[in-house]
Amino acid sequence: SPKDNPFLQIQSLHRDDWRKYTGMVDELVQQLSPGAERVEEHDFFEVVGQDDENFTIFIVRDIEKNPEGEFIGMATIFFRHLLSGWVGEIHDVVVDKHYFRQGFGRMLTQHIFDYTNIRAKKLGKPIKLCLTSKPHREAANAMYVKAGFELIAQAVIERDPATGMEVVKGTNLYRKVINP
Repeated sequence: SPKDNPFLQIQSLHRDDWRKYTGMVDELVQQLSPGAERVEEHDFFEVVGQDDENFTIFIVRDIEKNPEGEFIGMATIFFRHLLSGWVGEIHDVVVDKHYFRQGFGRMLTQHIFDYTNIRAKKLGKPIKLCLTSKPHREAANAMYVKAGFELIAQAVIERDPATGMEVVKGTNLYRKVINP
């Protein structure tokens, strides 16, 4: 189990990490969304280089097997203060295909909960966590429900009468409130 492995490390990426990690971030983004725009060094630096406490990329790695090397997975979160309260949007939750179904997605998601809980306590206000997930990512969707997210909007899958192929319209939207 990942949580019992003392060599697993979750860390946030910072401004100085862009040269070292752009390729690994791009590889995971491509696994999550094949055909997505490539993550270039200037993109990574622009996003991470904000040094903004409202945006964080978390990565997980096995420091025993590969202390400076590849990521096992990653997730991003950014917070916004709206008139209706604080919102945390979770994006790019992805585990490398070689590490599927080993609990790393759960580990990253729990880390984001813990991080958000600390932030909610610091603010003294609840934070509504939101995330989307494509319906074909069945394991991820099941994990989000098990983690306490509520499915508030569901993608529609229809059959195209002309081709007989399934067409997905929209995505699944989940929400969970983290109270201080």
